Amino acid sequence: MVRTRTLTFALALFTIAAFAQGQTPELDALNGLYAGTVRFKIDRDRQLVIDQFDAKGLFRQDIVPIEYIDPASMHFSAEEDAVILGCIAAQGQCFSKEIFKLNAIRRTGRCNLPPPSTDPLGEAMIQALRDLVDAEKQRMAAAGETRQGASRMK
Repeated sequence: MVRTRTLTFALALFTIAAFAQGQTPELDALNGLYAGTVRFKIDRDRQLVIDQFDAKGLFRQDIVPIEYIDPASMHFSAEEDAVILGCIAAQGQCFSKEIFKLNAIRRTGRCNLPPPSTDPLGEAMIQALRDLVDAEKQRMAAAGETRQGASRMK
């Protein structure tokens, strides 16, 4: 009886901790496509944080307020061999891109991501990202959240 209560409590605590860190089924699906080379998370300010890794570790981080991503602009560019994300019209340069090797943070109107190795045209990744953006916008609307995106630039 005590073990059952302890197990139930531990499971509930783990679930609460996972959602407190911004883990959602949509994020799990998106992260599962990349197997660790690109990691997506939602920070406490409801911004999408995209970490890109190479053999040496984290080399680039893109941050964008989730409501500023334009799902209609997501597409695969064969020329760049990348999935392209864009901003809504009202927020021209919504992506904050930090390149650690250059020690630089830049604002840009688009974000290019490598397609997952299992999805060379990025179709599943684009759909998973659209699902994430839609779900987060619905969560924000249900909670009545409206805010301006925080800037990392000083």
